[in-house]
Amino acid sequence: MLQSLTIESFAIIDQVTIDFSQGMTVLSGETGAGKSIIIDALGILCGGRGSNEFIRQDSEKLVVEGLFSFNEQPTALIHLLEELSIDTEHLLEDGLIIRREINNQGKNLIRVNGQLLNVTALKRIGSHLVDIHGQNEHQALLDNTQHLSLVDQLGDQRFIQLKEKYQTAYEQYAAIRRQWFKSQKNEQEQMQRLSF
Repeated sequence: MLQSLTIESFAIIDQVTIDFSQGMTVLSGETGAGKSIIIDALGILCGGRGSNEFIRQDSEKLVVEGLFSFNEQPTALIHLLEELSIDTEHLLEDGLIIRREINNQGKNLIRVNGQLLNVTALKRIGSHLVDIHGQNEHQALLDNTQHLSLVDQLGDQRFIQLKEKYQTAYEQYAAIRRQWFKSQKNEQEQMQRLSF
């Protein structure tokens, strides 16, 4: 869950911190109140396209920072964070802090729990944290790559354990299969050398 969002020097926003409470959050207000800017900032925080055009006039850089908290272990996210060498030991207690800065030259500085990352990695992480729905947009439902993840989220703790057990067994199978193909290839090469 997004716990807080800090935005600095973004479009018309000088500096604002928004704290979100448990449950659904609705952004409402008159036209021009800044709702879209908050959504754009959240999109940039999660790996969306960002440029120096978003920087507030007379500022050197924009900063968007978010704190995400978790009630239970987000298994798929943890695997991704570990793949990206991000420490996950205290994820449930401390949460996940994502900070993205874009300077006047358009350069990005992205940190996830203090670890420097690129935009591609941020986008991968962001897809586990936020799904922004706008008018006529059904991102996760139309994205075939997200279907299995959506179904998996319906599983209970036993399902998660069984899935992890299956993943381990499959990885072992794949390693043995690769080894078998490699030995078959080596044997064929050896037979070809002997025939010469």
